[in-house]
Formats: sequence, structure tokens, C-alpha cells
Amino acid sequence: PLQEADVVIVGTWVHGLFVVGQAPFGINAIGHLPALRGKVAATYCTFALNPGKTLDRLDRAVSGLGADVIGGLALHRSRLHEHAEEFAVRLVANVPVRA
Repeated sequence: PLQEADVVIVGTWVHGLFVVGQAPFGINAIGHLPALRGKVAATYCTFALNPGKTLDRLDRAVSGLGADVIGGLALHRSRLHEHAEEFAVRLVANVPVRA
């Protein structure tokens, strides 16, 4: 279950028009996730043209659930492999080690 996780990763794709009105798809559903107090979280979004402020909105939604958001990344859909590797490297570098 989510409450037993040490790290939570929340991601979605960018929804909206090509260069205006971008938002995280399903942002309302994300707001209904269980409380994440005391959890470390990372976020990501995938996009085709321009992510706009999607990642910032996603970070705020996850922070609003009580998580400590340590960062995120917007991944271009034509460069998913490369961007996923970068996301993984950043995640490993920023997740605090539990004693």
C-alpha cells in the first residue's frame, strides 16, 4: 500500500492545447490520493510540445497532500528513454538515506 512506501513517484501527461492551457491530466484525481505526510515524493510529466507549468502544478498538488517533494522532471515523449534515465539519476541523488 501507498502508506508503506518510502518514496512516492507521481506522474501524468500534459493535457491541454498545444501551447496554452497545459495542466497535469487527472489533477483532481491526484488531489484525492491518500495523505502523504512524512513521505518523500518525486513528480514527472510527459509532453509533446510544451509542458508549460504542468510540473509546478503537479508539485503543488503532491505537496498539498503533505509530501516532501524533492523534485521532478518534464519528459519529452520523443526522448523518453534519455529523460527517464536522467529522472532516475536525479531521484537516486536526492532521496534521503534512511538510517
